Amino acid sequence: MPETFPLNPWFSVSIRDVGYKTDISGGHGGKEWRDSIVSVSRYEFSFPLKVITTANLDTFVAFMQARKGSFEAFNFTRPARFVGDSPVTYLVRSMMDDVSYEWARANFFSATVKFIEDK
Repeated sequence: MPETFPLNPWFSVSIRDVGYKTDISGGHGGKEWRDSIVSVSRYEFSFPLKVITTANLDTFVAFMQARKGSFEAFNFTRPARFVGDSPVTYLVRSMMDDVSYEWARANFFSATVKFIEDK
């Protein structure tokens, strides 16, 4: 069973529907062939991890290294977006193979995380 992403995204998760992937090939006589690469739409998640401590940064980096970037899927629980909403858990992969973060101020860092739903 996949592990769950260990950090809270501070309730500022941007979710967008990625949609479908279609491969279009040209043929003789001007005809086209279309193949559906992804038959169901997938969600993309992007959110900032702002003002994370050195300990949280170490947890984040270790978690992403253990997944080998985008190689291994894991669970991500989207927090409730409004009163009465329930958290939802998705199976996702990182959209990045590298981990990048910025120094914000003394012992605090920020990073932007992007995941895509793995179906």
